[in-house]
Amino acid sequence: MNLAAFQRAVVELGFAASEPQDPALAPFALYRHMIRARLFAMAEVAYRQSWALLGDAACTACFSRFLALAPPRSPLIRDVIGAFLPFAEHDAALFEGAPLHARDLLRFEAAKWRVASAPAELGAQALREVDFDGVLRVNPTLERLALEHVVSGDAGEPCPREPHTLLVYRRRDDDDVRWYRAPPLLAELLALAEQPDRGQATLGALVAELFGRRSPAPEQLEQLLEVLAGALTVAVERSVLWGVYDSVPA
Repeated sequence: MNLAAFQRAVVELGFAASEPQDPALAPFALYRHMIRARLFAMAEVAYRQSWALLGDAACTACFSRFLALAPPRSPLIRDVIGAFLPFAEHDAALFEGAPLHARDLLRFEAAKWRVASAPAELGAQALREVDFDGVLRVNPTLERLALEHVVSGDAGEPCPREPHTLLVYRRRDDDDVRWYRAPPLLAELLALAEQPDRGQATLGALVAELFGRRSPAPEQLEQLLEVLAGALTVAVERSVLWGVYDSVPA
């Protein structure tokens, strides 16, 4: 076994479901235990409410399957915890007999974990207050979650079925992870703004497309604009939107 293969085997050892069988790797059993203990402890912190809801045995078994079957590829240990979600939410054994809101809770906790360490650089654009002629600058830490159940309350609160979009983000002036429920018009506008071909669309163009899809009657248009203006104001106040910048000339 050459050095590269040996190093790869040692890394894979930490993720394997069982103890090393190769005598050459036996001395690394303690190393394996230390790696796994650290990862399991971090996962339990990140998914604290899910761990409590689904049970330690079920979550621990699922996380072990994740490490063995879909091992993380990032060198950053925090990314290992975030990468657990795509595996876990499709693991039928984890959710067997679980409450209906369990998947949404897992997704919410994963989003909070990712947002906590997401980069929040301003970028090169010169920003100004929101107007229809500029391109929206959305908070780069923002994650939009389309949820079926209300899972963002305190632990132990009821989680009724109420489809909605939850905005999870950090402000520029502190490191706290925040969230709030997006009004439907704002949720649609943000989804539209994130589409790859809308990167340089002005706010005015996005609003025109948004309302074009709804085809409101003339008497409804003013009301919709008022509702959207209020939602945009709140989004700016909460630091979900950072302002607008001039679009890049074609």
